[in-house]
Amino acid sequence: MNCSNCGSPLQPGVKFCSHCGTGTKVAVEPETETERTETERTDPERHYYERKPTYEEPPVRYDERYVHPAPVNDQGGCGISLLSFIIPIVGLILWIVWSSEKPKSARAARNGFLAALVVWIILFVLWFVFVFMLATKAIR
Repeated sequence: MNCSNCGSPLQPGVKFCSHCGTGTKVAVEPETETERTETERTDPERHYYERKPTYEEPPVRYDERYVHPAPVNDQGGCGISLLSFIIPIVGLILWIVWSSEKPKSARAARNGFLAALVVWIILFVLWFVFVFMLATKAIR
């Protein structure tokens, strides 16, 4: 027996196609009338809440893009470090964004950002010392 929707072969007794999830034309036998009336007579609420469904769930189909994500190109490199050095805020943002997805590239962005930060702090200290020296010479 083949599936009426996709044509893939079906095993006997299945109620849903394992390839596309379409229901087959196999009828499910309902409970017999005597079983139903005995259960309803003893406890009608129990019958309603504890009854088993008369159908099977179709197989869950996952989108392959989410089950097997594409491999991430994570090489790091000098380009990211140089960009992070020239524009430190970009390095900081890339470091935060890529920390879990691309650890090598995040490390390169972090290194460029930290190098730029150190250089800017040194330049600021030198500028402050230079301005202080000029100010003290102007006072004399």
